[in-house]
Amino acid sequence: MKAMKALLASLLLATLAAVALPATIFAQGDEYPSEPLKIIVPFSAGGGTDVLARKFAQVLQKHYPAPIAIDNVPGGGSAVGLTKLYNSKPNGYTVGVAGTHLLTACLQGFAQFPWDSLTHVAILNTEPYVIAVRGDSRWKTIQDLIEDIKAHPRTITMGNAGAGALTDIVAQAINKKLSVEFVVVPFDGGANERAALLGGHVDAGIFSGSEVAPHAGPEGEVRVLAAVGEDRCPLFPDAPSLGELGYHGIPAGSVRGLAFPPKTPKEIVTAFEGLVIQAVDDIEWKNYMRDNGYVNTFYVCKEMMDYYNKLYENLKEIMQEMGLVKQ
Repeated sequence: MKAMKALLASLLLATLAAVALPATIFAQGDEYPSEPLKIIVPFSAGGGTDVLARKFAQVLQKHYPAPIAIDNVPGGGSAVGLTKLYNSKPNGYTVGVAGTHLLTACLQGFAQFPWDSLTHVAILNTEPYVIAVRGDSRWKTIQDLIEDIKAHPRTITMGNAGAGALTDIVAQAINKKLSVEFVVVPFDGGANERAALLGGHVDAGIFSGSEVAPHAGPEGEVRVLAAVGEDRCPLFPDAPSLGELGYHGIPAGSVRGLAFPPKTPKEIVTAFEGLVIQAVDDIEWKNYMRDNGYVNTFYVCKEMMDYYNKLYENLKEIMQEMGLVKQ
């Protein structure tokens, strides 16, 4: 009987100890997470990726026990910021916004490491791209713009968020797939591109839908002519897609996710993944996703890597056809 009581007491103490343990405890006794988190955004402030990251950080902060800061590191079609992420300590306190821009930077040789060498945590969503002009533009429809550029090659400028960025690749793909000659003009981030369009310094541009939505509308400063991919953008249901007009094989939008540096311990990844899942399940995030026209492509673990692998092969095929893949 005494032996049985001793066994029960031992089991009870073990159970209580397990309940009291935090999510992740390391051998040295440090609890994760317990320090401030830095999110590297590999683009300038104010663009679509930056705005998304800041909103996600705001929602994640409800579930993360220490301060969260954004670190904008633009350049090289995202390669500069992602290289900084690659070289960061794998301690769980530096995470970066990865996604389509990582894959294209690696394919073009801007990033000097394999895309899958980073420790990927989750894919958050996809944001559709659109072609937009000023609200007072002479082009009322996408057909107007296409007919004009075909009749007058190299007389119309098409902006994008930066040399080597996915919007730059989209602009070049449009030239190839539509057999037209827009003058492709890269800017330092989506915010600067939008300012250039509104200021009349560029005729048209490739944007994330949310970047121009506040300026669009019947009497708005911006007119959205078309969605880039196969499907219409939820924010602009009246604008046709290039796919439905017969122009296929153009990247439809920006996939954005989160990644740690290489060799981040699995226990940290699992703990952080749990916090990310809480954030994406938060009603504030769900409402933000809906209101900004994001496509729900939330994946973790094997589904995430399968999605990235398929996306990588699709982008590689498109970019090889355009001569943009560094062999």
